[in-house]
Amino acid sequence: MKFSEGIKSNPRIVVFFICLLISSIFWLFTILSKDYSQTEKYPVAYKNAPASRPISKELPDTLLITFEGTGMNLLAHHWFSVPGKIEVDLGQMRFGEGENENIGILNLNLQQGQIAEQLNTGPLKISRIFPAQVNCRFEIPYTRILPVKPLLQLDFADQYNLSGEIFFSPKKIMVRGSRPEIEKLDTIYTEVVSLKKLHTGGNYLIPLAIPDACKTIVLPCKNALVSIPVEKFTEAEVDCPIEVAGVRFPYNIKLFPEKVTVSCQIPLSKFRNVKPSDFRVVADAGNINGKTSSPLLSLSILKSPAFSRNCRMEPNAVEFVLTKQQLP
Repeated sequence: MKFSEGIKSNPRIVVFFICLLISSIFWLFTILSKDYSQTEKYPVAYKNAPASRPISKELPDTLLITFEGTGMNLLAHHWFSVPGKIEVDLGQMRFGEGENENIGILNLNLQQGQIAEQLNTGPLKISRIFPAQVNCRFEIPYTRILPVKPLLQLDFADQYNLSGEIFFSPKKIMVRGSRPEIEKLDTIYTEVVSLKKLHTGGNYLIPLAIPDACKTIVLPCKNALVSIPVEKFTEAEVDCPIEVAGVRFPYNIKLFPEKVTVSCQIPLSKFRNVKPSDFRVVADAGNINGKTSSPLLSLSILKSPAFSRNCRMEPNAVEFVLTKQQLP
């Protein structure tokens, strides 16, 4: 070893530092080989909660876990373990009797093995869990029947449309859970489903949606069956008689013409079944009298088949002659 000029080399110093390093290493191994305890905090998540019993009391969101083991193992666990949520099984709780039947008691010490496996503790031992016992207070289940409504966004291919009413089941459903949460709801909706360029009918299983704020609500089923009838449409024309309403005594009215052509789009399968009696065309004469100067009477379609689309008339107004009845 070379030193700057004026500083003499002393082999004893080198030997001293080497011995000091070796002794420090042996001291460190001696210290780390002894048993110690260490407490760490972990977030917790709960599973297998009783579906029919909403919890009225907030459960602890963290657990303090004390480990015992050698300093080396504790140090390795602290450095190399990946922190994560501990899953606690509420299915292992026991319930009281009589007045305490809505109180569940969960002893976390009975789940030490499951917790150690999740944390991958290895040679470390869990000596303490705080809190060691979790008390769950459950509400008396509240039930209510609510209507179900599907949320659909439908887009049809050219010349295609709904050929009837959309059928879905169930139309009503019984929900169970916390009363304050259920009373906030008036309808259970499905998830929003968007269907593009529909050219044929079909059945769809659509999940029911529960608001995120309603944590305790339980539904007897998870999906709604929605049947969407889709068919190709064509143009149909029907000559329909005109019905006159509102003629005041003592007048008679005569229309020119007495029939009107109604055009609409209908499904191909029902084209041959369309007849004039399926429509009701009305001329409202309630606002006319013998001194009226208007030469035309407006027409309205008051009745049409449920499967028809875009009904229109030609003409949409007719001429009329108003005559006074001859009294005997």
